Amino acid sequence: MNQYGAYGRAQEGQGYATILKAYYKGVSVGSYSVPSKIKVAGFGSLSFEGKYLLGISEMPRSWPMNALRAQAVAARTYALNWLQIHPGQSICTTQACQVYNSYNANCTGTYNKRWCDAVKSTRGIVITSGGSPITAWYASTAGGYTLSSQEVWGGYRSYAQGIKDYRGSWPNGAYDKASPWFHKAWGNSRCGGAYYPWMSQDQVADLFNAALLSQASSGYNKYLSPTDGCLGAAGWSRTRVISKLSDLGIKDVGSLSNILIGFDGQGHTSSVTFVSSKYPSGKTFSGSFFSSIYHLRSPGTLSLVTNLYDVIKR
Repeated sequence: MNQYGAYGRAQEGQGYATILKAYYKGVSVGSYSVPSKIKVAGFGSLSFEGKYLLGISEMPRSWPMNALRAQAVAARTYALNWLQIHPGQSICTTQACQVYNSYNANCTGTYNKRWCDAVKSTRGIVITSGGSPITAWYASTAGGYTLSSQEVWGGYRSYAQGIKDYRGSWPNGAYDKASPWFHKAWGNSRCGGAYYPWMSQDQVADLFNAALLSQASSGYNKYLSPTDGCLGAAGWSRTRVISKLSDLGIKDVGSLSNILIGFDGQGHTSSVTFVSSKYPSGKTFSGSFFSSIYHLRSPGTLSLVTNLYDVIKR
């Protein structure tokens, strides 16, 4: 489930069961036998529907009630599935399982009471497939597309298949467009100091020169670490990369003028094309190949955390 997507869907008036069935395909949402207790790391044995579920802290309690109800059912289902896989063990209280906060389980104040109301109004409601609780994975933001379990974890689940999570057109129609993570730069292009995700034109041209060299032979990848040495030994300088391209009879980028991004309509960046003084008709790389070069060569701690990314110029 895309949590910000659930937020957007609830704002449009979708009920919690409709929201859940959008993200978990071919499932049933209904009453299921739940245990009275659950072992929770650091807290011992807690009431399952009481102290445990009431303390789950995975979604802002100010969100629309049907988003909270969808989250409550997903959290209940996730816990039941976890218990089946880990019988007798204590479920962890971090994002490795589900975030738990014992204070929130007290249902004090209007803010916490909304979550408690969502849990209580869906008591015993679980998402099942083939009669068993599913692994009800959920995450903050999907960028208008969710991905299948086999693409993310390598294991097929019939109910965890990617969807186009928007109405109208992408990206403006994405249900999770309100998320602060929808269009987010990850990392700092500097080794230290104030946060600064931007790269200069020369730095971006250097990325494409590195891509040209790697395309000639992946054996050069060991020389394509960032030149700043932020994360270890510095790689070849920009001038040395250009010199090696010349030795191989390959034109370097020259003066970069434009970058074009292609999308496959399934949640992936499919291509990255640069246009420059020496490549006026453009040179195209696959989205996955450019991502690998970006992680090799980009300065500081910059990274591309998903297969769906684009470029903003300023």
